[in-house]
Amino acid sequence: MGHVSCEGPNSRLYEFTGSITCDGSGDENTKSLSANQVLLRGAQLRNTDWIYGLVVYTGHDTKLMRNSTKAPLKRSNMDHVTNRQVFLIFLALLVLALISTASSTVWNGSGATAGQFFLNFLTFIVLYNNLIPISLIV
Repeated sequence: MGHVSCEGPNSRLYEFTGSITCDGSGDENTKSLSANQVLLRGAQLRNTDWIYGLVVYTGHDTKLMRNSTKAPLKRSNMDHVTNRQVFLIFLALLVLALISTASSTVWNGSGATAGQFFLNFLTFIVLYNNLIPISLIV
């Protein structure tokens, strides 16, 4: 029987500190562990008849998983420009619908409730939705 004491999961690939304590027949035998005794995922041992192995970190706590990065989105400069333009046109649509809703409320002269104001706002968004071409959204 024994136990392993080591550092917590981290992303430093070439550093590892820890110790393994083997309890056997009354005396404790403690050995230090370093990066020389660590095999990372995908490593292969050759010319070895047998080994003892111990898994210390699994899943997302492994050193390789902590070093992995998300794959970047590959989008062209044209996509960035088009997305920015669609966003600005959408903001213009919202501002135009808000101005039209406020003008409609003033024009009708009646004190509209919040629900009526919201319905008028949605109506103007539907009326002005042709500002954003469908071909730019896809």
